[in-house]
Amino acid sequence: MNDATITGEDMRLCVCCGGFVIAIKGQTKTYLVGNPDDLNLKSGDKFPIALKIDWYIDSSHCGNYIKITRFKRLP
Repeated sequence: MNDATITGEDMRLCVCCGGFVIAIKGQTKTYLVGNPDDLNLKSGDKFPIALKIDWYIDSSHCGNYIKITRFKRLP
C-alpha cells in the first residue's frame, strides 16, 4: 500500500476536473479521486487526510483520475 494524502476538493470547473485531490508519496504529480463515498469522507472531515492506498490509473475517465481499490485512514 502507498502512503497518500487527500489535500482537499478540486473546485475547478472543467470537463476533466472535480472530486478530491490526492498526493501519493513517490509520485511527481497529484491525482483526482471522484467518489468520496468510496473513501468514507464525511462533511465535517478536515483536510489533509492521511491514508494508505492501493490504486491504479482510471483509464475510463479523462484527466488524472485514479481508482482506489483498498484504503486505510491513518490517525
